Amino acid sequence: MIFRRAESAEFEEIRNFYWKLIDSFDTAQYGPGWKKGVYPSDVDLKAALGTGELYVLDDGENIAAAAVINRNTGGADGTSLLSGDIPPERVFALHMLGVSPERQRAGVGRVLAGKCLELAQHLGALCVRLDVAEGNLPAEKLYLSMGFRFAGTRAEDYEGVGRMRFEIFEKIF
Repeated sequence: MIFRRAESAEFEEIRNFYWKLIDSFDTAQYGPGWKKGVYPSDVDLKAALGTGELYVLDDGENIAAAAVINRNTGGADGTSLLSGDIPPERVFALHMLGVSPERQRAGVGRVLAGKCLELAQHLGALCVRLDVAEGNLPAEKLYLSMGFRFAGTRAEDYEGVGRMRFEIFEKIF
């Protein structure tokens, strides 16, 4: 599989990837609580594509996984919650990591997360932060096994979804 930056021309394919993934959550025991058109929204996807921050694992025929890596730490002030010594500009965030339903439980999420961490380090990150919807145990286990540490919780209101609680994890390099 090839790790690459997604192109703006792939918007429809990427939106369809996320919508198919969201549909698969209907029968899943765990999930991120995403909803079509709300998160990730078309605005979110177009912004990430426009800034070159959306990356995919491409198997040559389909998108196997996708994620955003950037410096948007979700409304926080950008400092690390676990280490106050890290300047905000060196704290990155991993968002919208999703794996195609056909590729789940095959290590694809670990590969994509690993590639995103490598990219963040290459771009100067000393810390990567991410949020996991409360109760999404598979995601929590994955990130903990990759060296992330629990850093706190936060809540956010989403139109059409309501209030969601998130667990914050950070990996310090």
